[in-house]
Amino acid sequence: MTGDEEHTDETGPTPIGPTPTDPSGIGPAAAVALLAVGRGIPNAAMRWIPLFLPIIARSMDTSLGRCAAAMGVGELFGMSALVTGRLVHRQGSRRWFAVGLAATAAGNALGATAPALAAFAVGYALLIVGQSCCNVSGQAWIGRNTPPDLRGRYLGAFETSWALALLIGTPLAAAAVALTWRGPFLLWTVAAALVVLPILRWLPERPPEAGSPWDGSAQRPVAVGLPRSAWLTVSVSTLLMIASVSIAVSSGAWLESRFGFGAASLGVVAFVLGSSELVASLTIARVADRWGATRSLRTGVAVMLGGAATMALSGRVAVAAVAGLALFIGGFEFSYIATVAIAIRHRPAVVARLVGTLSAGTTLARAVFAAVTGWLYATTGIAGPLTMATAAGGAVLLVLPLLARREPTLADHADHPA
Repeated sequence: MTGDEEHTDETGPTPIGPTPTDPSGIGPAAAVALLAVGRGIPNAAMRWIPLFLPIIARSMDTSLGRCAAAMGVGELFGMSALVTGRLVHRQGSRRWFAVGLAATAAGNALGATAPALAAFAVGYALLIVGQSCCNVSGQAWIGRNTPPDLRGRYLGAFETSWALALLIGTPLAAAAVALTWRGPFLLWTVAAALVVLPILRWLPERPPEAGSPWDGSAQRPVAVGLPRSAWLTVSVSTLLMIASVSIAVSSGAWLESRFGFGAASLGVVAFVLGSSELVASLTIARVADRWGATRSLRTGVAVMLGGAATMALSGRVAVAAVAGLALFIGGFEFSYIATVAIAIRHRPAVVARLVGTLSAGTTLARAVFAAVTGWLYATTGIAGPLTMATAAGGAVLLVLPLLARREPTLADHADHPA
């Protein structure tokens, strides 16, 4: 079987729930809620750190630049998603989601006791590995264990954990920082440890069908190459990440220099952006299965480009600038979830590895283009990052017809009963 062959999953996975092999299992809606709570912990453990990095640096008696560099190195550990995808493919999501939470707890525990920058760097790398494990295993679980006609809704619900990590997790971290800078690390250590057991105890997992690449009849799963549509999906997600990081890295400095935003104003902007992400996640959860992945992706990119245009034309009007930024971030969130929805509609034999490859590609794009964006902003101001973001979004629209042509060969059977 070659990687060029397209595959379908004509009937999709059987809806899960308590079964004779998994009597304690819960239904898919409750399982997705449990996964969202679990994934929200590593997300929250990551999202508070950039905002409070100056406090962390001062408390460890080091420079902000050195802390930022340590985080940059840690981000590269997101490439572990390539390995995670293969492990989830072979051993299932439940085990590796729990491993992700354990890595999150270990990373936070190390951060809470970090005597020096090196310990902080190792702890942050563990956080990235934990977040990557939870992302890949959670998305793969939805792709393999939920009915195709509800998959977009479940994925959107799962992805709300990213926005809620900012809207809820960051204020909790701020309250903990008021007591001690180590407070958030301690908070997320305990939270991650508490969720491991419910994941292992209650998260059901559909056993592989006989003859599938991992049905227990062989010691190793049969190697199944990623189809061409999978690589198109990876290219789209990478382009979206390039667009996102172009604006994410430069927007804070732009708002500060152009409009004089201080810490309090930037805090309000963070809340607005988190709200935009949440609205995007909830909206695509409602419409993705009805619209289809391609239309959803096209709509999200159009909103992104509209937000970029609004930012470019905002002049000295701060409200217009923030509105454009919120539109861009919301459009990205909508588009990215639509892309993941395409990925998890491939046949179960390739879903976990595809999600891992997608995650690794976006990690590499984030690491490389964060540096490129910094240079662009220093030399051209906001014009350079906006141009790069617009070009990446436009490239997605060019790739989209190729992906749409292959969409009927994916296991995207909204018309088929699960």
